[in-house]
Amino acid sequence: MSTALLERPSARPTSKARSQTSRASDKPLSAQEERAIASRIRRGDRQAIERVVLANLGLVGTIARANLGCGLSFDDLKQEGIRGVIRACADFDPETHGVRFSTYASYWIRNAIQQAIAANGSMIRLPGYMIHLRSKYQKTLGELYSEEHENADKGTLKASRGIDHEIAERMGVSLNTLNLIRHSHIERSQFHREAGEGGSISFEETIADNSQPLFDLDDFEEMECLHEGLDLLSPHEAWIIRQRFGLEDAPSRKTEGAGSEPKSITWIARAYGLAPSTLRRLEETALAKLREYMKKRVGEDED
Repeated sequence: MSTALLERPSARPTSKARSQTSRASDKPLSAQEERAIASRIRRGDRQAIERVVLANLGLVGTIARANLGCGLSFDDLKQEGIRGVIRACADFDPETHGVRFSTYASYWIRNAIQQAIAANGSMIRLPGYMIHLRSKYQKTLGELYSEEHENADKGTLKASRGIDHEIAERMGVSLNTLNLIRHSHIERSQFHREAGEGGSISFEETIADNSQPLFDLDDFEEMECLHEGLDLLSPHEAWIIRQRFGLEDAPSRKTEGAGSEPKSITWIARAYGLAPSTLRRLEETALAKLREYMKKRVGEDED
């Protein structure tokens, strides 16, 4: 080996030289460069990984921006996205996968960012399917912005009832679910201010909760009245009740369309990252509001 490689440089690179090197490293890789660098990465070349990361910072930034508003800063989202790029480097083989690296890495970048959002301690932890729906919602909304940017800005789109229907149709969800997705990043601090302090889930509390709901929904003549009551609750209260009684994405608002499988207190508590005792108090508060609304509605109908 030449001793020249081991000698300390006589002078540090100038700012101009460093800037030129950085710009060169930031340039997207050609297909030929990707194949060459993939070979170097398989041999454990860390500089090759750094080159790939730098070349894909633009992609990371684009995906990170699509996830703003989920409780993490833009810098945090970018950092998680970079982890996704590094993860993609470990498996990428241009010959086997038959796609460019950016296409392959996009999945791992989104996956890393969404996992970080789900585990973010400053937010209510959401079920995996809700994280997926939030990502799908943001992607769909972005597509609509791109399609209609000449005729409407974001504020107009969000206020448009027609756009709501379009988003829901493209996503294959109901308008109620779309509204739930929008409110699914409620701050944990807000939740605790309303619910009181909640501790961690103990071993005993992880035992399956087989208790029955506090009232039977089949006792109501129509589900329509119940859904009207749910609309008066806060988004997280309504979500708890829908999950507790299996009302999520119900095909009908009549009693014969009960929707999804009812969830236990423990399941919902884990989804929110709260103690079951805290979740139970929230459920009781929400049910009390619903009972009060139902009582008033029954009185109005009798009059």
